[in-house]
Amino acid sequence: MKIYDFVYIDDCEPDYLIFLEVLEELNFKGNVKRLVDGELGHEFLLQLKQAEKKPKLIILDLNMPILHGMDLLKIIKMDEFLRTIPVIIMSSSEYEKDIQNSYFNYANSYIVKPDDYDSLLKTMECIINYWFKIVKL
Repeated sequence: MKIYDFVYIDDCEPDYLIFLEVLEELNFKGNVKRLVDGELGHEFLLQLKQAEKKPKLIILDLNMPILHGMDLLKIIKMDEFLRTIPVIIMSSSEYEKDIQNSYFNYANSYIVKPDDYDSLLKTMECIINYWFKIVKL
């Protein structure tokens, strides 16, 4: 099983396709794994745990079918092996309660999904610079 740079857990196909375009424009050469709901995300992370491999970063949406992103965040951060994986919540929700609950449940960052391509490009450039070039994981 390979090591992933990003595990992207979001049910919105158009958002994912734009995410990939942005990564390509930024010349990001890392591996990306996409999962379309929280339950599939949880199952995949358990497979990685079994193989003792951690992705460098998880980007997690909140509003997803089957298993809500907040529930998956709680599962990740309660697991001794998974909790050290940085989790960025990237959601369209600007509700203060969602933001507070995310940090209460140990999200590493909360980003409101940028609503245009250029904003997403700048946001992802910052994420890549910080999490892949500055921070030691």
